[in-house]
Amino acid sequence: MESWTFARAVSFFLAHAQQLVVVRQRGSTLRVAGLLSDFDERDACSMDLVEAGVDLGVPGVQCSLSLHESTLLIHLTCGEGERRVFLPLSIRYEELVLEGAAPPQAESAPQPRSPYELL
Repeated sequence: MESWTFARAVSFFLAHAQQLVVVRQRGSTLRVAGLLSDFDERDACSMDLVEAGVDLGVPGVQCSLSLHESTLLIHLTCGEGERRVFLPLSIRYEELVLEGAAPPQAESAPQPRSPYELL
């Protein structure tokens, strides 16, 4: 499997905007899954910065992804004031796994069997 690069990750973000995605780190149990928002490109102190929010579906928890030259950074925050958690996690592109996630399928109810099949 070809490892991710900054350019490949940007292409993935473009192709999966407003879709469910999964971010994992090879060799660890780290897994973030949620709805990827459109991403934003900015120039921060003469450094290109690419960011996208991820809606995890967990009330009070905010998640954003930022792409850097050699890493993807996950920013998780929750809480307020003195009880605030800020957790930045950095994944080198060599360890990164990005996947599009299929939306959960509703289980279909079993079809009633025909009385003729029961004979």
